[in-house]
Amino acid sequence: MKPMAGGKIKVIQNLLVVPNGEMPLWMVNLAAVEGPYGTMEGLAGQINDSRFANQQFDFLKDGI
Repeated sequence: MKPMAGGKIKVIQNLLVVPNGEMPLWMVNLAAVEGPYGTMEGLAGQINDSRFANQQFDFLKDGI
């Protein structure tokens, strides 16, 4: 997550799989397509949660 101009946040999500591994191709495709959308949907639901307002977390660093 990286703060951007205009109050926006840039989010980069990575999916790591082992080529020719045990994960079927349909599952890789499902994770690649549905995963980011589901993550953003969940994040949007949490963004205004007062438990997280004005909080600092050690595992989140600006600009990474």
